[in-house]
Amino acid sequence: KASKVKGTDEEKSAAKTAVAEYIRDALFRLGPTFVKLGQVVSTRTDVLEKEYTDVLKDLQDNVPGFGGDKAKAIIEAELGKPIDQIFDSFDETPIAAASLGQVHRAVYKGKPVAIKVQRAGLKELFDTDLKNLKVLVKLLDKFDPKSDGADRSYADIYEESSKLLYEEIDYTLEGKNCERFASSLKEAGVDYVKVPSVYWEATTPRVLT
Repeated sequence: KASKVKGTDEEKSAAKTAVAEYIRDALFRLGPTFVKLGQVVSTRTDVLEKEYTDVLKDLQDNVPGFGGDKAKAIIEAELGKPIDQIFDSFDETPIAAASLGQVHRAVYKGKPVAIKVQRAGLKELFDTDLKNLKVLVKLLDKFDPKSDGADRSYADIYEESSKLLYEEIDYTLEGKNCERFASSLKEAGVDYVKVPSVYWEATTPRVLT
């Protein structure tokens, strides 16, 4: 409807921004699956106009975290021990939060570390949300007139996004990529870029140390 608003270019742009803000807020309310999908779509200038991508970029920066007690419970469940038997210290206040997890400072075997903790229940949430979204995607491809001339496929965006989502909730993949990156830098003789070490004994698909 925003694209059909009459008026000056400024008024049309303002209408699109208002719609984009409504969509952004709705995605926040719908939860991690939709926030992550919104993040992916916010980079697709071939799909959305600038007013939409500018607003949806908020999904990359302004995601609220979850409680430190919950983070501790997830770590203990994943690593199978009370947190004070694993880490010398653990800061319950996250230093950063994103759609899929958040990061805490800690000390492990005398060394300062960062612990990335995944939000609870993401795999089950993705399974349900993506199943429903697949139906919507088929309808979008069927009824989108593409009157703006864009050559887009919502099915392709869905497949790309769903694959990315499941990969991102396996933190062991991130750890392996980190080590692969460090190895590539070492082979290239690059010593001015520092890559964090991964402590595998304190790492699982849902916790990365």
